[in-house]
Amino acid sequence: MDNFFDYLENELEDVIQSIDDTFGEGYAKKHPRLVGSLLMTMTKNKNTMRLSNSLTRISNSISRFS
Repeated sequence: MDNFFDYLENELEDVIQSIDDTFGEGYAKKHPRLVGSLLMTMTKNKNTMRLSNSLTRISNSISRFS
């Protein structure tokens, strides 16, 4: 379970840095809902990409046997 929390901590730091880089230092701290929304969106996008890659590999495996 530690790996998940390490992953989440890294993602959170990246989100905060990205927001502050875009809108100015301290913006993320003043807008925690934006941090949460962006973190959720990034996580969903990564999960979608992983699922897509897995489905592509499965499809390619099935094609080889057809």
